[in-house]
Amino acid sequence: MSTTRVTSTPALLIGAGILLLGFSAYYHIEEVTTINRLQGPLAAFILDGVLAVGVATAGYWLTFTRGAGSL
Repeated sequence: MSTTRVTSTPALLIGAGILLLGFSAYYHIEEVTTINRLQGPLAAFILDGVLAVGVATAGYWLTFTRGAGSL
């Protein structure tokens, strides 16, 4: 495996987490406006948001814990 791929992995995780959070926010805001209710979409957004933030946090954590040749 190349060094470029190893060092880009955390950035990909951070990007994926941010992208998931953005799509989740957009989808659940649209859902609120469609059904005119807040409780269900808010609960779903909290669950989705925690997952997305967890993915981004994992990427951030990897940037500081992995050396260049650890894989």
